Amino acid sequence: MNKKLKVKLFLISLASLLILVIIHIQLIHPDFNLLINYLQRRDWYNSDIMTAKIIDQFVLDKIDKESFIGYSRLDFLNLIRTRIIQNIGTDLCEELKQVDRIWLQNTNQTYGLSIQAKLLEGFEDKRGSINFNILLDKFSWSSFEIPPEKNWFVKENLSNGSLPTFRWMYKINSEKKLQSIILFQNAIRTFRIKCLNKEKL
Repeated sequence: MNKKLKVKLFLISLASLLILVIIHIQLIHPDFNLLINYLQRRDWYNSDIMTAKIIDQFVLDKIDKESFIGYSRLDFLNLIRTRIIQNIGTDLCEELKQVDRIWLQNTNQTYGLSIQAKLLEGFEDKRGSINFNILLDKFSWSSFEIPPEKNWFVKENLSNGSLPTFRWMYKINSEKKLQSIILFQNAIRTFRIKCLNKEKL
């Protein structure tokens, strides 16, 4: 292999590495300030969307950490993603707590993941499951399309704990509707028991 070809291959490899590093940096710096701004303006629709984007970034970053930088963009079979989603209440404990704190601090303790965990706790059966329809009714989610459209985010539809919606699970779960609701329920329960370290809130 001649010297020019070696240099060319080296530069291509270096450029590829820089691109992956840039992607990685973008993934680990979600825009919390934008979420805070939306919450303070009571822009619930965009707050919900931004929450989904932030949690999705956390998932992508977790995938990269468990494999290599940039693999999250190559995991076409979603092998690592599927496992992370199933264990998100523990695998992304600190990240979810950070999102929860932002919601709590900017909504006067009205909305947030821990609020949802507390409300759902009272409806669990002995196996820790919740009737599908009860979950939707409790948070007034039975009246919206999946994911909810902007016109749902009006004051009369927003019961205590109804935000953020399960849009974030819908996004990270490749937009599978029914499965996303079930996974949301499991994630919130795991978040309460394993992450908040409270069997009863």
